[in-house]
Amino acid sequence: MLYATYDITSQRDEGPNTVGILLGQGRYGARAALVQLDIELAGGRKMQVVSDASWKGADGPIVSDSIYNGETYDARWRAVSLNDPPAGVLSAQTMPPIRMVGDLIPLTMASPRPGVYVYDFGQNFGGWIRLRVTGPAGTTVRLRHAELVYANGMVNVETLGGARATDTYTLRGAGDEEEYEPHFTYHGFRYVEVTGYPGTPPLNALLGRTVHADVKPVGGFAASKTILNQLQRLILWGTRTNLHGIPTDSDQRAERMGWMADAHLAAETAMLNFDMAAFYTNFLRDVRDDQQENGLVPNVAPASELVKPPTDPAWGAAYPLIAQYMYEHYGDRRILEKHFESLRRWADYLQATSENSISTVDRFGDWVAIERTPGSLVSTCFYYWSVDIVARAAAVLGKAAEAGRYGNGTQTGDALPLYLGMVPVPADGRLTTAANAAMAPVRARQAVPSRVFNNLRLDVLYTHDTHLTTGILGAKYIMPVLTRMGRPELAYDLATATTYPSWGFMIEHGATTLWEIWQHKTGGGMNSHNHPMFGSVGAWLYEALAGINFDVTQPGYRRIRIEPQVVRDLEFASGSLETVRGRICSAWSRAGDVLRMEITIPVGSTAGIVVPKTRLEDVSIEEGGRVVWQAGAFKPGVPGLTGGQETSTAVVLEVGPGTYVFERKGR
Repeated sequence: MLYATYDITSQRDEGPNTVGILLGQGRYGARAALVQLDIELAGGRKMQVVSDASWKGADGPIVSDSIYNGETYDARWRAVSLNDPPAGVLSAQTMPPIRMVGDLIPLTMASPRPGVYVYDFGQNFGGWIRLRVTGPAGTTVRLRHAELVYANGMVNVETLGGARATDTYTLRGAGDEEEYEPHFTYHGFRYVEVTGYPGTPPLNALLGRTVHADVKPVGGFAASKTILNQLQRLILWGTRTNLHGIPTDSDQRAERMGWMADAHLAAETAMLNFDMAAFYTNFLRDVRDDQQENGLVPNVAPASELVKPPTDPAWGAAYPLIAQYMYEHYGDRRILEKHFESLRRWADYLQATSENSISTVDRFGDWVAIERTPGSLVSTCFYYWSVDIVARAAAVLGKAAEAGRYGNGTQTGDALPLYLGMVPVPADGRLTTAANAAMAPVRARQAVPSRVFNNLRLDVLYTHDTHLTTGILGAKYIMPVLTRMGRPELAYDLATATTYPSWGFMIEHGATTLWEIWQHKTGGGMNSHNHPMFGSVGAWLYEALAGINFDVTQPGYRRIRIEPQVVRDLEFASGSLETVRGRICSAWSRAGDVLRMEITIPVGSTAGIVVPKTRLEDVSIEEGGRVVWQAGAFKPGVPGLTGGQETSTAVVLEVGPGTYVFERKGR
């Protein structure tokens, strides 16, 4: 640990003084700082201090620190002589800082063995512990962190993958209560094992500190089905506790890297729940910084020597996909402008490594799938999508030549999945959600595929008894595919299932964050119990059940489509989202054949409100007690409503900004 100081004695009239900072090793095992201090002195005089070679350093009270292994702190430390700092060049990061953002009180404390105390916080989370202790000088207290416990109550550290996850504090022994919490580490855990504590620790000797990038919450979702609310809770905890400078794959084991597939699968869900604009701006810069001369982007960002090329196209696709999502959700062209040339180089690399428009790189595929999908199909799918995004971005930026160059043909059409629209889609206008139309208008151009979609439907419904067999990639896209193809009730059944394999299976087995794999495993190996990638279903909760969608041709929610899926036994659902234009709210409830929809559209936006008929005839709709639709025709006169039309399954009302309360009735 380095204790860096700068002597400002010569700059002040008040006498000697120094500015000191503590530096940890961080993710890269090195210590460095870039500091600018603007100081206002007595009498209004101002000065600026900038870190340079004149700063000095020395070892401090933190004997060792590691984000994987923990921190060792000796409170008996006293200041020593200072040395010159190491040389280096740094640049400021452009993302929300990592902060302590909340506290968790332990639910229970048990003693499975003499002198061993295990605290249960009831929630798997990322952060550290604040310790309170009184005892003799030199007493050493150890805190070991774990996700799980064995049946005998001892902590199970097998899922940590070699990370020691242990913090050590040596008391100064001044006689008063001492308080310690780590500075330069964090852990993913639910349980804490305490040893070396002088006497028997009380329950309040430990306090959990939740630590992650301080991203502002912007969304909310709730529904009448308890398991959906539980699922949303798991998604929120799993997303935010894996935001530590980069979108990590896990927060507990000796890995915690920015795996690119994990990142793009969780990105839409993250943007619907948190303000991710600055965070992903910084992450995209990390990806671009690690791009090779031939256009290859890494499998993990920042790149790691532990993960060698080649990059799986489904992983590298995180670069264009997150850039696309940023443009769609925040309406900021600058993301496309800053990254277009690098995105184009990635597309060129994919084209150069393909044969007859089929990707030749097959490394990870549909990761952790129960039934394997051919890797070449998955890779080609994301090769197609990456190139298509570059073409769409070129069109947005007015680069006509590039848009034409990167436009896709139909040579691989038979091999690509329904989600990308390379097979037909319904002709009755069901292709309406953001996930369906996101920067790939090809999806809206063709007619219904009986064979391909029926194969999918029958496989889910009958072959596997309404259960998933996908890995992390298929789990994200199967939900919107089923919904837009007119089978939202089947997607709902998957979302609410509680038997293996399902999200509900995790909940039934005590999960408080989503797992890395569908199976319930607690031993060593790839068994993280906090992985955000399966949280991709969170976007479906907002888009399908709450019905909040956007029009990709008018990014930043200038054009909105509210299209809730009123399915099965679901009695109500609601969602809200703070966008760059203001708050969107969509809440619906039903009693018998009466459907009530409460909608808020922000200033500067327009919206299509899709009111489902749910097999009713003679549908009538009122807004605030005034009829706006009756006998198959729009009834003008209500402020904010500008028109309406009818399809075979719904009435679509056109509205401007405002808050509306619709009530649908029928026979």
